[in-house]
Amino acid sequence: MLAKAKYFIHHNLYFHIFLLIGYLCLICYSLMAQQTIIAQRAIPTKFSIQLLDAHQQPTSKNTNIRINDRTPFLFLTLYNNKQNQFVQIDKQYMAGYQTHINKKIVPTLESQSHKVMVSLIPGMNHVKIKYRGTDGMVVASYISSLISLLLILSISLYILIIGRPYILAFLQTEPARLITLFIIAAAIFQPFFYSVNEGAGDAHWYFNALRDALEQLHHHVFPVYVGQSIFNYFGNAVARAPFYLLLGQLLDIITFFKLNALAIQHLTVLVVGFVATFLTYYLLLKLNPKNRWAASAFAIFYVTCPGVITLIYVFDSYYSFMAVAFMPLLIYGMIRTHQKNDTLSALIIAAALSLLWMSHPPIALWSTAACGIFYLIEIFRRTASWRHMVTMAVFFILFSAWFFISVSNLGVGTQYIGNQDVRYPELVTEYLHTRMPGVFLPFGFHGNNSNFDTQLGYTFWLVIFVSLILAFRKNCPTLIKIFLASAIFIFLFLYPLPIIGQAIWSLTPGFVRNMTVIFANQRLYIILAGLSCFLGMLCYNRIIPYCSVTQKKWMAVIFVILLSWNFYEMHVLEKKFLTNRIDKWWISPTNINRYYQYQQIDHGSMENGTFDPILKNKLVDEKFNLVPGYDNEEPVIEKCLTSHSHYVDHALPISKKLTITGDTEIALGRHIIPSNRKYLICMEAFISGMKDPGKHSYTFPSVDLELHEKDYFKYMHWPETSRPIKNTNEINQPDKIINSIAIDTHHSQEKFIKATLVIGKASAIEITKLNIIPYDTIKLPITIQSVFPYRATVNAPSDHLYLQLYKEYYPGYQATVNGKPVPVEASPDKFVLIPLLKGDNEITLAYKTALSGRISFYVSALAWGFFIIFLVISHRRKYNLKP
Repeated sequence: MLAKAKYFIHHNLYFHIFLLIGYLCLICYSLMAQQTIIAQRAIPTKFSIQLLDAHQQPTSKNTNIRINDRTPFLFLTLYNNKQNQFVQIDKQYMAGYQTHINKKIVPTLESQSHKVMVSLIPGMNHVKIKYRGTDGMVVASYISSLISLLLILSISLYILIIGRPYILAFLQTEPARLITLFIIAAAIFQPFFYSVNEGAGDAHWYFNALRDALEQLHHHVFPVYVGQSIFNYFGNAVARAPFYLLLGQLLDIITFFKLNALAIQHLTVLVVGFVATFLTYYLLLKLNPKNRWAASAFAIFYVTCPGVITLIYVFDSYYSFMAVAFMPLLIYGMIRTHQKNDTLSALIIAAALSLLWMSHPPIALWSTAACGIFYLIEIFRRTASWRHMVTMAVFFILFSAWFFISVSNLGVGTQYIGNQDVRYPELVTEYLHTRMPGVFLPFGFHGNNSNFDTQLGYTFWLVIFVSLILAFRKNCPTLIKIFLASAIFIFLFLYPLPIIGQAIWSLTPGFVRNMTVIFANQRLYIILAGLSCFLGMLCYNRIIPYCSVTQKKWMAVIFVILLSWNFYEMHVLEKKFLTNRIDKWWISPTNINRYYQYQQIDHGSMENGTFDPILKNKLVDEKFNLVPGYDNEEPVIEKCLTSHSHYVDHALPISKKLTITGDTEIALGRHIIPSNRKYLICMEAFISGMKDPGKHSYTFPSVDLELHEKDYFKYMHWPETSRPIKNTNEINQPDKIINSIAIDTHHSQEKFIKATLVIGKASAIEITKLNIIPYDTIKLPITIQSVFPYRATVNAPSDHLYLQLYKEYYPGYQATVNGKPVPVEASPDKFVLIPLLKGDNEITLAYKTALSGRISFYVSALAWGFFIIFLVISHRRKYNLKP
C-alpha cells in the first residue's frame, strides 16, 4: 500500500494540478490577509473623533468618550441625547468597514470629508469598528483558506509518506531542537521585531531612560548613574537597576550606532527572551542529557508562563523582564550545589544573584532570601559547607561591588517606589485578593476581575500537582521536596489565606515590603515559574524510566496540548495588549520628560509630559528666594497668562465655576501652528472642595492634552504639576494654580489640540485662562548654551547667589564657574544649586561618581573577567550533573 501511495504521488497528473492550484490559492489568501492586516493596523491607536449634527456640521457639545486603543478594533463608548447625531472618525473611508452599535450591525457611512462616519442612536452607544473587507474579499478568503488547508494536509501527507524516515531521523538531532527553539522564541517575541511604539506609559518611561543612557554613551559618559540629557533632564537615578541600560549600550555598540533608541529597546527584549529560552534549555540538559525534547519543552513553558510573559506583554516592566534570563541560572546553581557542591556552583550562584540585583532589586531581594534559606537547609543536611557559602558570598560581593557602592553613593537605598504606610500588610492582601479568581482562570474568562494579571498557568499547576504526588512516595529525591516546599511557601505570599496571609506579610521586614510594595505578583511569579520549570524537569527525569512506550506517547501528547494552550493564551494577550502601532512619536527629539510634583520630589519619578529644560533655570539667594528678573520660566508664563493668542479661538476666560463630577472636554479644535518654534500652553484656575488628604486620595485637577500632527500623535498629562500661588493648606479653601507645558514644533506643521479636564477629588474648579503662545529662548536672563553637556552663562547682580537647576540633587555632581571647581549643593526641595560670583559666570555641570564608585567599577569588571575565564576552563573539562 505504501508503494501504491508513492506511485500515485509521483505520477498522478491531477494530484500535481491540485497542488499547483493550492499554491496559487495560498498566495492569494496570504495577499488578502496581509491587506486586511494592513487595513486594521492603519486604524491609529490615537486619533481625533468629531461629533456631527444632522447636517454633518461639527457640534461643540462636550461628551465623555472612552476609547479602547489596545486592539486591532476600535471601541468607542459615548452617550447621545439627540436624534440624527453622527460621530466622525479621523480615518479615510474605504469599502469593507463593519460597524456594530450595542452588538447590532449598522451601516458604515462616508462623511462629506470622505471620513468614516457612524449614525448614533439616542442613549448609550457602544461602537465597535473593524475592517472586515468587502464581501468578495471575504468569500474569496474563505475559499482560499479552505483550499490552502487542503493543500497543507496534502503536503503533510506527502511528507509523512515519503519522508517519514528522514524526518524522524532529523528530529533526533540537536539542530532540529535548536531550530525549533529559535522559531518558537521568534514567535513569542515577534511583536518586538518592529521599531514602533509598543506599550503604554511604563514602556515610554523605560524608553526615555534608555535613550538618555545612549545619549550619554555617545558623549563618552560611561557608566551612567543619573540622567543628564534632554530625555532625562530631571536627573533620575538609573544606577538602581543598570543592567537594562548596560545591555542597551552594548547593543548600540555592536550595531555600530546605526539603530534608533526604540529599536535598541526592543532588541533588549529579544536578546533577553532568546537568552532565557536557550539558557534554560541548556541548563535543563545538564540535569539529564538524554531527555532533550523534554528540556526544550520545559524551556518553552518557562518563557511562555503567564507570570513571566505578562511582565513585558502587559506591564511593560523592562527591568523585571531582564531578570527572566538569570532566574534559571540561580536555580541551576542551587541544584549543582545540592549534587556536586563545587567551586563552580558557588560562582554560578554568585553571578546569578549579582545579575538579578542589577536587573531588578525587588526580585533579587526575594531571590537572595530564597537562596539563603536553601543554603541553610543544605548546611543542615551537610550537603553544603560554610566554606562553600563564604566562597559564594565573597564572589557575590566582588561581582556586585560597583552596583551596591553606586546605589549607596546616590543615597537611594531601599526607596524603590516610595515608603508605604503602616497599613501595608492590609493593602497588599487586599490587592492580591482583588486578583482572585482571575489568577486561576484562563485569560479572557476572569469573571468579575476583568484585568489581565500574572498567574502561574495550568502547565506549572500540573507540575506542582505531580511533584506533590511524588513527594509522598518512597525514594523521592530530596531536591524535589525542597523545591516543592519553596513553591508552597511562595504560594502563601501570593494567595494569602485569611489571617495567615496578613500575618506573614506583617512579619516580613519593613525594607522588604518597601521594595516589594503591593506588586508582589510581579516580583514572586518569576521565582515561582523558575522553580516550577526545574521541578517539572526533575519530576520528568524521575518518572520517565518507569514509563512504557504507550505512556511516553501519551506524555508527549500532553506536552503538545499544554504548549498549544500556552500559545493560545499568548495570542489572547497579544490581541489585547500588543497591537502594533504605526506612530513613532517616541523617537521625536522633543524633550518628553518631567518630574511628578513641583513642590515635592519623588525620587522614583520620571513621568510622561513635556517641558523645556531651558526654561527651568533661575537664580535664588541664600534663603532660597527667587531673585526678581532671573527666572527663565516666569516671564514666559506671565506673557502667556496676560496676552491674547490667536491660536485659541474659544470663549476664554470662563467666567463661572464648573461643578464637575467626571471628565470634561475642552475642544480647542484645529489650529495652524508654524513649525520650528517653541510654544507654551498655560492654564490658570481656582480649585476648591479638596478632600482631606489624610482620609482620601489627594489629587489635584489635571489636564490631558492631545496634540495631533496629521498621523503623528503626542499625549501630555498634567498630574500635580501645578504651581500654587496661594496655598492655605485649608480644606475647601480656593487655591489658585498655574499649569504650564512647553511644546516643540520642530517636525510639525499643523496641530489638532484637544484638552480634557480631569477634576480628581476636587468638587469645583474655575478656569480663568487657557492660552498658547510662542516664545524665544534667546531673550531669557539665563543663557543655556548646551543642555547636555550642561553649559550656561549668567550675569549675577550680586554675590552669594545660586543657580537653581531643574535637576534632582544626588551626591557626585561636579560644577565649574569660570573654569574653577565649585561645590554643588542641594536646595530644600533637593534641586541642584551652583554657587555664583558677582558679574559674568560661565557654568558647566556634569555628574561624576565618587572615587569609591570608580574603583568598585574596575573591581567588579575584573571579577567578571575572572568568572568568564573560569567558565571557559570548566567547559573544557565538561562538567555535567548526574541524571
